[in-house]
Amino acid sequence: MTLTTENMESRNGFLSHSIFRDLARMDESQLGKYTRMTFTDQRDLTFLPEPFWDFWFDASVHGSSSDGRKRPSPAAFLSGFHNTLASVARGTFRYGDWTEPRPDFGYRPGFRRVITSVLDECLSIDGYPTQEQRMLAGFAVESVGAIRSAEREIESGKGSVSRRGKEGEAVAAESSKQLAKDLELLKVDYPLMAKKAKTLIKDGKFGELKLRW
Repeated sequence: MTLTTENMESRNGFLSHSIFRDLARMDESQLGKYTRMTFTDQRDLTFLPEPFWDFWFDASVHGSSSDGRKRPSPAAFLSGFHNTLASVARGTFRYGDWTEPRPDFGYRPGFRRVITSVLDECLSIDGYPTQEQRMLAGFAVESVGAIRSAEREIESGKGSVSRRGKEGEAVAAESSKQLAKDLELLKVDYPLMAKKAKTLIKDGKFGELKLRW
């Protein structure tokens, strides 16, 4: 899937949960570019309109991040969407009402591949990193800490079944195989991502990096 001007829902003056469906419509190249730009405090209105930039990181609208930054962390925003999609698949959370389309679940493995690519990029840097590279490494490591491991994901879902209504039950029945398949992938992905993140932390040249969320 690719995000285009034809299928994009989020536009200037129209702000809603559609932003999440649009994030999930991005192909891996688009998501990689957007992730790198938000991690390094860049914006490009020729690439994506305003709803994708300052609005979603406005502390007056969304509150401050848990790590004390003045504005919400892009790592928390993008990784949080990764985690929340599991609740969407279980039928215990929805963006908007039940009549609205659900975001594409393919965002989850795609986002993990993007973060793995960023980690590999940072690990390959020779010499002292630039400020932009330090920011990229910091948010990539934070993303790994924010993404739930398969074990945490399974544990977090155990108490959620009772919260489903009829609509949620229908969604869960439809999405259960998709979620189960992704959790099997996550069992492989997460340890490798965590190992790369810990290597960056141990390296020391990127400053103080935080993995634990």
